[in-house]
Amino acid sequence: MSFRVVSSTFRGQWLGLATTLLLAGCGGARSDPNTIEQFRENAQAHVAEARVHTEKRLAEAERQIQALKLDLERTRKDLDHALRKELRPAAAAAETASSPAKAVGSATTGFRARATAAEKQSMDRVSAIDREIKVVEQRAQRLDVQSRGRFESAMQRVRQQLEIVSNDLGEFDHATEQTLETVQLRFEQDFSKLREHLETAKQRLP
Repeated sequence: MSFRVVSSTFRGQWLGLATTLLLAGCGGARSDPNTIEQFRENAQAHVAEARVHTEKRLAEAERQIQALKLDLERTRKDLDHALRKELRPAAAAAETASSPAKAVGSATTGFRARATAAEKQSMDRVSAIDREIKVVEQRAQRLDVQSRGRFESAMQRVRQQLEIVSNDLGEFDHATEQTLETVQLRFEQDFSKLREHLETAKQRLP
């Protein structure tokens, strides 16, 4: 939704309002006070309707812009994660080959398996809640202007927390046997906050 389209729509509504006022003026002396008052009420109703319509269009455009920015950021992180995953086997092989003892190599392989499993589980949870967020945003399209403002305020916290959780996923790639537990704990804490923010946003829905 571009600003030019919204402006064009709003300009068309004002043109209709100007036509109504012009017709009222053409009545001149033949219009009694009741007729003039009726035209005035009609004009005020047109103005209020045009304002509400424009605010809805602007709110929807802002929502789409925010969603697009979030999708672009998520795509960038997915690409970065995929690249790291491609390089990980080579790094693991080099680490195993340089190990001074076979036991150390076996321990490293076992750790990598645990880290990969923990990362996959976390990614699945983020993907699930991301789908849930999109469903909530679809339901919010039925909100009026005032209710949408409160909903968008809650969703802004959801989007910010989702970005934090996405960054936590990237930390699994750098985790060591000593830091993996800390990385998992941080993810769990941030994911719980994300869930809380989403539940708050849901309460703004009808």
